[in-house]
Amino acid sequence: MIMTISEDVERKALQAKLDKMAKDLEEVRDKIGDFIKGVFSVFQDLDFSFLEMNPFTLVDGEPCPLDMRGELDDTAAFKNNKWGSVEFPLPFGRVLSPTETFIHSLDEKTSASLKFTVLNPKGRIWTMVAGGGASVIYADTESKLKAARMHIFVRKGGPNYQTGLAKMSALGEELGVPLEVYGPEATMTEICKQAIECIVDEA
Repeated sequence: MIMTISEDVERKALQAKLDKMAKDLEEVRDKIGDFIKGVFSVFQDLDFSFLEMNPFTLVDGEPCPLDMRGELDDTAAFKNNKWGSVEFPLPFGRVLSPTETFIHSLDEKTSASLKFTVLNPKGRIWTMVAGGGASVIYADTESKLKAARMHIFVRKGGPNYQTGLAKMSALGEELGVPLEVYGPEATMTEICKQAIECIVDEA
């Protein structure tokens, strides 16, 4: 292999640049490490659910983000008092009903997850989506359930779901309210179909 003088000069110049870059990176490695640790501390302290800095560069040897995007975890509103007057906007065009507003205000004050969405104000089906096996629904009185001709459908999975379903079934018999229970093998599509048929039959 024959290398010209010009190529040799270019190779040495490139090697010199690479050596300087490696030295510079070695010098700022600890600063970048401290920067990342600081960012993670802020991420946790302010309850971010997402935080991106892309790209970031070095200014006078110090890390400096050029663009950043973050998202706060709105479920932490009940405990984080460092956000100030941060508001979480609703999806475009969405307006909360008075009942939804009330439930939302309760949700902001507790670590529990309280969600309520009115899909059809004139509808007669109430779908309760709950997970983890810890959600419980309380009825005001047995008479109200019977007066409303309530027919309850329960689908439950997770640990000990058989025990939970057995207790729910026994509760239905105790209250004298029609209560059907299903395990994870049942689909919500089929259960909702039965609920609709129940309404049609009683109409």
